Amino acid sequence: MSEPPAEAEPDAVGLAWQRALAAARARGLRPGMPGGALAGRARTTGRWRAGREVTMSGPGRDGRDPAGIGAVAEGLVAAAGWTDAVAVGGVMGRWTEVVGPEVSEHCVPTGFRDGTLTVRAATTAWATQLRLLVPDVRRRLDQVVGEGVVGHIEVLAPDAPSWKRGRLSVRGRGARDTYG
Repeated sequence: MSEPPAEAEPDAVGLAWQRALAAARARGLRPGMPGGALAGRARTTGRWRAGREVTMSGPGRDGRDPAGIGAVAEGLVAAAGWTDAVAVGGVMGRWTEVVGPEVSEHCVPTGFRDGTLTVRAATTAWATQLRLLVPDVRRRLDQVVGEGVVGHIEVLAPDAPSWKRGRLSVRGRGARDTYG
């Protein structure tokens, strides 16, 4: 009877195959997983690689597809919680659209804090006019930036000139002989 054949020493091909299997195991790949030459071309989802699901781009939309700059900016604003601040910034930039060209020539928004929009008028007459238009402006702001973002509109008259000069001045109104 003949002896059983002795285990043959692996040849160069067998050694290369063993090294490739060891390298694949070191990367976390298992037999039957995508990872060969066509791995980047696979069009299916739900395959596993190193313990996490791999999603490949296919004919449908997924999170890896390119997005427009507007969609990316909206996502960033929403994630950071800046929606109200951006809406109010839109009011500042679109003030002419909200109140019209004639009013925007004479009344300018100067600030927004805690739901209050501050508007400065060029003259006291325009400040009075804008105070009368506040309900209409609030209704229009609710349409443009969203309801409840601007809760109150404060209309300021123009800055009065200061007659105070120098270090030494009189408190209060001072002497009234300025106009002779």
